[in-house]
This record gives sequence, structure tokens and C-alpha cells, in this order.
Amino acid sequence: MKSNPRNPEPSPPASPRPSRLHTGTKVGLSLLVIILLVPIIGFIWLSINGITITGLKGLRYDGEVRAELISLRAFSYNVTFHDLSLKHNIDPDNSLDEGSYRLFAKKYEIELSPAATAMLKQQDIYLRYIHFFDATFKFVDFSSPLAINAHARKVTASAAHSDGKEPAATQIIEQVDVTISNSPHLVISGHSDKGRLNLFFPHYQPSPHYPLRFIDSQFSIAWKGDKTPVSVKIASLHPEWETLNNTLPEQIITKLSLAFDLKRSLPTMKLIAKTAKLEQPKYLPEFVNRTDIDSKGFHLGQTIANLARLPVNKFKIKSFTYGDLLIDAKVILETPLTSIALKTPNQPLTNPIPSEDIDSSKTSSHKTTAEKAKNKQQRQQREQARKKIEQQAKDLNIATADKTKARFIVRGKALAPNPYQLDVNIHHLSKTDARVHTIMTRSDGNNLNCDAKIIFQQPLPQYLNCNANFKNTKEFTDRLGLKDVPDAKINGPLRFYAKQVVSSLSKTTQPMVIDNKIVDAHYLIGIELPSSFTIELNKYAFAAPFLHSKQKSTRRNNAPKHVANIQMNSDGKINFDVNYQNKLFRVALSDKNETIRFKNAKTKSEFDFFIDDLNCLYPNLQCHIDANINASINTLQPIVDSKIDKVLFSSKVKATWANNYLISQLQQTRFQAKKLTFEGIPTLANSNSKNIDFSLNQLIGIFEKQTDRLALTLYQPKNTQAQLSAQLYARHQATKKSQPADYKALLNVDVSKFLLHHEVLFKSDTVTAAVTDISTSKAKMAKKSRA
Repeated sequence: MKSNPRNPEPSPPASPRPSRLHTGTKVGLSLLVIILLVPIIGFIWLSINGITITGLKGLRYDGEVRAELISLRAFSYNVTFHDLSLKHNIDPDNSLDEGSYRLFAKKYEIELSPAATAMLKQQDIYLRYIHFFDATFKFVDFSSPLAINAHARKVTASAAHSDGKEPAATQIIEQVDVTISNSPHLVISGHSDKGRLNLFFPHYQPSPHYPLRFIDSQFSIAWKGDKTPVSVKIASLHPEWETLNNTLPEQIITKLSLAFDLKRSLPTMKLIAKTAKLEQPKYLPEFVNRTDIDSKGFHLGQTIANLARLPVNKFKIKSFTYGDLLIDAKVILETPLTSIALKTPNQPLTNPIPSEDIDSSKTSSHKTTAEKAKNKQQRQQREQARKKIEQQAKDLNIATADKTKARFIVRGKALAPNPYQLDVNIHHLSKTDARVHTIMTRSDGNNLNCDAKIIFQQPLPQYLNCNANFKNTKEFTDRLGLKDVPDAKINGPLRFYAKQVVSSLSKTTQPMVIDNKIVDAHYLIGIELPSSFTIELNKYAFAAPFLHSKQKSTRRNNAPKHVANIQMNSDGKINFDVNYQNKLFRVALSDKNETIRFKNAKTKSEFDFFIDDLNCLYPNLQCHIDANINASINTLQPIVDSKIDKVLFSSKVKATWANNYLISQLQQTRFQAKKLTFEGIPTLANSNSKNIDFSLNQLIGIFEKQTDRLALTLYQPKNTQAQLSAQLYARHQATKKSQPADYKALLNVDVSKFLLHHEVLFKSDTVTAAVTDISTSKAKMAKKSRA
């Protein structure tokens, strides 16, 4: 009989079915952990890399981490993101791609660090925020070293003067790509397709804005402890400011590169360009002065004095054009800020320019034989000019000084449309002065060779010496905007030199310049010129009715200009002592017995000045002259129907001019005339006087210019003597039918009192004259006859 087991084993329990509620709870907890851990891990990573979250709004996750606003502080800069999203991307076609994070912001702005704003404020620039639009960041790696790639559709900033008194200048850059890394230093580099900038002079107020656009730029900035190097390269710049003269079809700068240390921007700045074609802006800052409102030029003294203060250590352009003043010129500037210790002792006055910098004749292998011969000839001419100017400097006791390698060089063409070949060399002697050598030559023989020593704190040169050959000075006066001023037609060499001297009027404690204005200056000035040349007076041409026949009816609006040019003759050398002090300008001849002769062919007149002393004060024009004057006039016609032929005049003159008032003392004065004819009295036909001789020991002349008249008074002082002699002839005919009677006489008159007063009134283009008494104390008629 089969029995059942005593302790049967129980059956295993059936497996329970998982609960849906329990599964949902696990998934939810996992997502919650992810959502919480990702920001925590992100905050930890950001903190490790020096980035702190300072604000957060609207954070959510929908496959991507999104936020309405996130503010953070990175490397002392405050950054705020708007409409931000973050997601992780892996390239499915690249098996080696470990993925990267893409961060997109509709807009974000960077607030510069206090150190950066303070640094800019030292340069008188106020800039606080930089704005980015449609910006994308790609985090290549979360680990150190940090590497971030960024792109922005547009970047904008508004810079202004640090005092905020002027409108901000908006800067716009488009399609910007940036790379940020921090190994071993923080470096930001990038590229931009195009942009539009507004430049201004931060150190000067007010400063106009100068808009320009650019194409294709690259930039980088690195923080390297004690250095912050900045580099910018631009393919082309297109200035769009208003210009004074539209001589160029387009303003453009190509292949521009700029490099400097942000912590020491001025002494480290280097600016290089391949081509620059620019026009003078219509609106200039106040510190740049034109010689005239319509002029193309600048105040030359201040331009040279400020050259060494330009905010750049090195500036180089292979081809520079500035309107029609400078064409296709090579330009190099190295300021004395860092090159001051690089001495080049005992070198010639102006060294030839290094071939690697500027001499294209040695760098080009495509020049023809004629071009090479022309370049060789130009080099020889420059060398001859340098040697000549060196010797002249030695003759004036101008010491040769050591130079630094700091320099400014311009070589090209100047003054279109018929340009000169230009060669400018400025070598700094120290941080405070420089030596300048300029050569201008042209195929027609015109040339200029100048040497100068410039003190940077002085708008005027300490020494200036120029040799020139110009056929006509009108070309240069016109280019300087000095229209219709006198110009000289010169056939021969010219020389002008000026040297600062110590004058008895100088004050040892008085500087030459205060607030960039001249207050005390003393010069020896010399002029060497051809012994004879013609000066066209142009707008200063004047009518001389006494030297030309009277017209009884003249056109009121077309008054004749009898003296339109004069011929100047001299011994070829004139030296002046020039002093400026207390707003008074004094000019005095250094050499005694200076002889200057003026001739006018139309009036057949000649004036000789043997000058013993000449000095003038300015601005209230006052002049004093001691001179012997000789004059010869072919014909003098003081009133209608009168004529004096072959006039000779001589006198020793002491005269003073001030406030439209001239007073002169004439000594040993003699007036001679070959013949005087007077036809003003109908009954005295053909009356004349011959061999007139009038001499005075002393005569006082007073000339006064008033609003409506010119007044001339001549009188003989007491206790002086005068003599008059002449041969008189007159034909008297009472009526046309009566018999004429001829009279002849020899006249000798001793004069003890002489007074002549003559006025010319300005009224309706006519003049009236009044002559007061002429009296004599003794009169003796030597011979008398009647025919």
C-alpha cells in the first residue's frame, strides 16, 4: 500500500506582475535626478572654470536646456543671455566625434570689467557694453583647457568720450566668428565678414565722427599676465566721411594690420597698410588748423610738431594717396617712444633710406634700363642736395647731432596734376627734437631742398634752410588757397634760412610756447635771391593817376590799374632780425646800407631805397625807416592838362607809419624836372618850364588816411632854406584873332616858407583836390624877355 509522503514540498510561488505605478515612479525619479544633476554639474563646472551664475529665469528642459535669461560673471566680465538654449550634438558621420555642446542666444550683452573700463577711460574713451545678436557658442570640451567657438550675426557697441558730453559713436560688425581658449592664457580671436565703424579722436573735444565700412577682418586679443596683445587685420577699409575736395573716385585702404599691447597702447602700436587713398575730411577736430578755410593744407608748424605724438609706434604704407597733395607715396613712421635708445652716432645729416623699407628700385626686377637710369640720377641728385645743405648748416654753426632710429619717411609724388617727386626724411634726435630734410624735384627744373631742426614743443623750427629753383611762385600760393596774391617770376636760385637766436629782448625764464601758442621768438632770417625778378601784384595792383595821363571820362566800374607789376633789383642778399614778444612782431634789417630798387615799365618809373634802418611792429602795424631814396619818373601828371617830364627825386628820409598815419622828415631833398607843361589856362597856350631844380634842407611830410579821404601835407620847418630855379616860357594870346606874345625868363627863388596841402576825396568814384598857400620870402627873376 502506497502511502503519501509525510512532509510534501510546497510549490514555488507564481511570479508577481510589475505595477505600472511603480515603473512610472522610477522613470520620474531618474528624470528628476538628471534635471537636478545637469545644472548642478554645470554650475560646478562653471565654478571650476571661473564662471559664476548670478541670475536665472525661466529654466526648463524639453529635449534641450532652455532659459529666458541667464546672467553670469566670467573673468571679471558680466554676461547676460536672453532666450538661451543648450543641447548636445554628435556628428553621425564621424565615428571619432565625441560630441559638443551648442549654446544659442537670441541676444546677449557683455559688460566690460572695471579694469577694462578704467583702462579705456585713461584713453578718454567710455565703453561699457558690447551687444551680440543671434549668437551661437560651441563648447568643444568641458575639460581644461577650455575651447569655445562662437558665431554672431551682428555685434554692436557705442563708444564715446569719457565725460559723456558728445554723442556716442556706434560700431557695427556683422557675421562674426570667435574662438575662445584659456590655455595657457585667455585668448579671444575671430573673423568678421563686414562692418561699419565711426571713428573719433578721444583725446580732443569736440571731435567729429568719421564713418567707414570694412570688408573681411581678423582679430585677436590675449591676456598674458603683464601683456595684453591685440591684433587686427582688415582686407579693405572704405572711408565714407565728407571730404573737402573730391579728387579721388573712391577712398580705400587695403591690407591694413594693427597691433598693440592694450596695457601700453601708444608706445607699442604698429599700423601697416599696402594701399591708402584718402581725401581730407571736410570737418576736422579743433587741434588741426588749416591755413585757410578753403585751403587744402594744414598749419605746417603744428603738423610737424605733433608728428612725434601720433598714437602709433610704427606706421607703414606701401602706397599712400591723399587727395592731389600726395600720390602713390611710400610712408614709414617710427616714433621715438621705443626707438630712443637705438642711437646711430655721427651719421650724416640725412641718411639714405634703407633699401628694405622704401627703395623700390632695388626690390623690383621688372624695371627697364631707362627707369633704372632715372632712379640712379634721382639718387645722385638727392645726394648732391644733401651735401649742399650740410655745408650750409655748417656755415651757420648748426651742430650735427646723433640720431635715433625713430623716423618718418615719405617718398613718392606730390602736388598733382603736374606732380613733384617728393623725398621727406625726419629723423628723431631725441624724444623732444628731430631733423627734417625735404627734397622736391620736377622734370621742368623746379626743385626745393630744405633742412630743418624741429623742437616738438615749438610750432616753429629751431632752424630752417631752404634752397629752391622756381620759375613762378603762383603755383604754390594757389595750392595753399592764397588766391590772387602777389607772385614772383624768378629766373635763378633762391635761398631762405631762419635760425633761432638769443636776443637782448629775450627773457631767460620766458618759454617760446605757452598752451601751444607762440609768446616769445627771436630769429635771424636771411634771403638770397636773383639780383632781378618781376613781381605780379595781382589783387594788390593799384591805380597811379599821377604817373599816367588823365582821362576826362573814365568808366566808374573799371578803374585802370596803372601799376600791375614791378621789377625788383637788389644785391641778392637780405638779412633780417625778427622778434616776437608780448604779441608784438618786430622786423629789422640786420645789414646796413641795404639797396633795393623797384621799377615799373608801364609808368617808366624807378625807386631806389638805400636802407640804413627798417623795423616794424605787428599786429597794430607800426614801421620806422631810415633810408636814402632816389626816384626817377618819366612822366608825372599831378592834375588835368599838366605834365612833368624826366623827374628826378632824392632825399634822406626818416619816416614812421602807425594807425593809417605817416609822418616823415625829408633832409637834403632835391626835386628836378626836365620840363613842366601846363595847358589849363586858355590864354596861356604852350606854357612850360624847363630845367626845374627845387632843393630843401628839410621838409616835413604828413600823410593821413581817413574814411572818406587821403590828406597830404608838406611844410618847411622854421629856420630852414629852400631854393627853386627854372627856365620859364609862356605864350599869351588874349583872343584867337589877337597876336600871340611869347615870354621867357630865368627864375631863381629862395624859399623860407613852403606849405602844400592836398586832399583826395572818395566820393562817387571821383576825386577833388585843394592846394593851400605856397609862399616865398625872396624872389629874384634873373632874366626876362619878350619875343
